[in-house]
Amino acid sequence: MTRKRIIAIVLLAVLIALGAVSAYALYKIEVDVVSGITILNAGGTKGTVLVVYHPGIYDFQARITYAFANGLASNGYRVEITTASGQAPTDLSKYSLLVLGSPTYASNPAPPLSRYLSSLGDLKGKPTVVVCTAAGNSAVAKMKSAVEDSHGVVVDSLELLTSDGQAEAKAAQEANQLTLP
Repeated sequence: MTRKRIIAIVLLAVLIALGAVSAYALYKIEVDVVSGITILNAGGTKGTVLVVYHPGIYDFQARITYAFANGLASNGYRVEITTASGQAPTDLSKYSLLVLGSPTYASNPAPPLSRYLSSLGDLKGKPTVVVCTAAGNSAVAKMKSAVEDSHGVVVDSLELLTSDGQAEAKAAQEANQLTLP
């Protein structure tokens, strides 16, 4: 085999590998992840919170979401957590707060979370918290705008960076200090 042919085969293999990795990443970003509802602090007396998030490619968003949810639970709320999908609750009448969590992709929230928010229609003034994770570009402003366009009231927003070693503690602390109007 000639040197040029070996180089061509190696380059082709690298391109195929990159294509496969890119396809997998796009799939993970776009696909709805269906999960059941996890309940924290079932006896919470301050109200019931629905936390809906997209887990993303890595586990960072899930860790942040659960840290935030645990902070709400320790603050006295009953917390119901699920992923953004067609199976997530759309009747928000029993919830005193909606929390939306999304990783950031190309300065945008994850498509499944955007689709979920669209499926809710009119939020009718529902207090909402936006929790976005990022590696540097923010989706918080877009999520806040989408919530407000759906007639929700953003009572808090949080952007946590993957490079912040204290991100989970910050999320829990922010939730623990949250008070609803």
